[in-house]
Amino acid sequence: MKESKAVGVFGQHVVGLLLQDERRENLNLVTTFVVSVSDIWFLVTAGHVLADVQRDRSGEIKGRLIDSTGLEPKYGMAIPFDFDSASPIIFGDDTSFDYAVIPLRPYYRSLLTKNGIVPLDERAWAKPPLNPDYYLLAGFPSELVDVPQTPQDWDDLVVCCTAHSLEQLPDAPHGFGEKTGPRAYFRIALGSDLESILGLSGSPVFALSGNESALRYWLVGVQSSWVRSSRSIAVCPVQPLLGYLQDRLRNLPTDLSK
Repeated sequence: MKESKAVGVFGQHVVGLLLQDERRENLNLVTTFVVSVSDIWFLVTAGHVLADVQRDRSGEIKGRLIDSTGLEPKYGMAIPFDFDSASPIIFGDDTSFDYAVIPLRPYYRSLLTKNGIVPLDERAWAKPPLNPDYYLLAGFPSELVDVPQTPQDWDDLVVCCTAHSLEQLPDAPHGFGEKTGPRAYFRIALGSDLESILGLSGSPVFALSGNESALRYWLVGVQSSWVRSSRSIAVCPVQPLLGYLQDRLRNLPTDLSK
């Protein structure tokens, strides 16, 4: 599969979440991806990313959803997003269960759908293969994004979604420290244009099998942390999170109709 097409295939599941507090002191472009659990849509990212946003905030947060990195987006403008009323749920941090989810109201679901965003539903995450042919990560590296400082200029923001092949490692490389939640470890191929994975925390990790003419892929994890010296990453498996949501939807915010 050609690189540009591969980015589009996986970019149709990835949404940039642009956040800035009202004093314009903290600006964040967060990689998220869209999943469907029992036909309810969620944005998913790493828990420590949204925890950092909440910790460093100074007042109301303005948000935008960037949904134009799929195969054939129709619109380039970012979608205004009411982050503070979206009920983000943080489950842990990069030492434990590093998950965060944001339920998406039908209003946002409709807009994302119109621009070609496709959720990863149970067929994509419930039963991934044990021995796929290879793995891949997709997201928004900060080095390739120049974010305007003022919200009125966000509609003209151009972002670059990238896809990176991963090599699974049998053990945790040196430098990660103790984790209380489950992890898988990979070496990431960054290419010559990137020095770090800053901005890729919260990115989806996919397992792939087959070839370009008969390719299948499944969602298997959320990128959590990395060690620069070895270019290795720690990934939280996504099935415990999504299985939990499936069992506990009745305990989540129910006002998703507006």
